[in-house]
Amino acid sequence: MDSQYFSHVRSEIAPLIHLTPSRVLEIGCGTGATLGWLRSRFPGAHLTGVEGAEENRDALARVADDAVIADLDQGLPVEGRFDLILALDVLEHLKDPEAMMKAAAARLTPNGEMIISLPNIAHFSVLGPLLFKRRFDYAAAGIMDRTHLRMFTESSALRLANDADLTVTEGIVNGPDNPRARLLDKASLGIIRHWLTRQYVFRAVHGSIQSPVNWRPSGLTQQANAQR
Repeated sequence: MDSQYFSHVRSEIAPLIHLTPSRVLEIGCGTGATLGWLRSRFPGAHLTGVEGAEENRDALARVADDAVIADLDQGLPVEGRFDLILALDVLEHLKDPEAMMKAAAARLTPNGEMIISLPNIAHFSVLGPLLFKRRFDYAAAGIMDRTHLRMFTESSALRLANDADLTVTEGIVNGPDNPRARLLDKASLGIIRHWLTRQYVFRAVHGSIQSPVNWRPSGLTQQANAQR
């Protein structure tokens, strides 16, 4: 598999992190690239990475304080509580993402936050071929990654968090951020935003009442964050 698959830095999550974490856990962290980025932002944080691919052990150990290689389908092999937990591009690869979400929620401190990303099967690139060509083709990466075991839409993504007694407070969408998609999103007043969305990235905290989520395009979110 392409090494970039495991080494992408998810810096677009920056606006979703509201606290200064002291203990961070990333589930399915690859080589630890995002943990390394967090180290530069929060140098005092203790970083734990849990990863399923043995070939990533050495690279992860150079970044994380605790590097754990384990089969994520067998549960979450860590103890203690964390005030920031990341589950980015991992839950869709698991046989039982609901169980992993509940395990992660149990490791979240009372005031902690969890950042999650999930692919959107309702993206036009999937719906178009399915509707007009009756085709449903898997690929090496992306929404139709052939290693994805579960598919999500906005409602099922929120339900995944809610079923773990977490509430989604805000989120960003990856997809409506290139010039053409941004124009379509603006022209439709956001009505077709969910069909332009490749991926939902959201912040979840302990809570039981789910309000509608204001999904912001990641490109606009990053621009606003840079201007602060």
